[in-house]
Amino acid sequence: MSDEILRIRRLIETARIHPGSAMPTESHQSLPIPLLVGDAAAVGFLFAPTRLQAGAGLWVFPPTYRAVINARTGTFDEMRRVGPADFSLDHDPARALGTYGLAEGVTAEQYLALKERLLDAYDALLPWFFSGDPAAAHGGARRLAEDFRNAFAVIGEGVLRPYYRAFGRQFFTWIDSLAA
Repeated sequence: MSDEILRIRRLIETARIHPGSAMPTESHQSLPIPLLVGDAAAVGFLFAPTRLQAGAGLWVFPPTYRAVINARTGTFDEMRRVGPADFSLDHDPARALGTYGLAEGVTAEQYLALKERLLDAYDALLPWFFSGDPAAAHGGARRLAEDFRNAFAVIGEGVLRPYYRAFGRQFFTWIDSLAA
């Protein structure tokens, strides 16, 4: 077994092909959520129903599925039906959390460039996160964590933020402490 972490774009594509292809057409796949599952490095994804409404945007509902992919092998490990209670959240699953779209003042070109920076930051940070390497608290990793946090604030779906934080608590706490 390799100790190498697969590139985040490959893991996103794996989620799109395997669990994502089983989802209804109007499902939204979240950004990757790094997880430690026992000793295994993994990346989780949430799948949330959506409804597009002309003039209002993309309405996002609470996630109904979560998938877990091994970050070293790309093996699809788990697909599980979930609801708000699985994240200790009190949302009505039948009601939209809100809309998702480009942040105010962000052009499509800026969004795409920022998303590329975010994905590059995932690739740079994940080996440190999965290894628990204390050297991550110094220098470049701290700047990467700040970049990650700033980019995620724009690219990440704000309406799903409580779900990201609940599912990926260990990773997001690590990012926050590193970026502080």
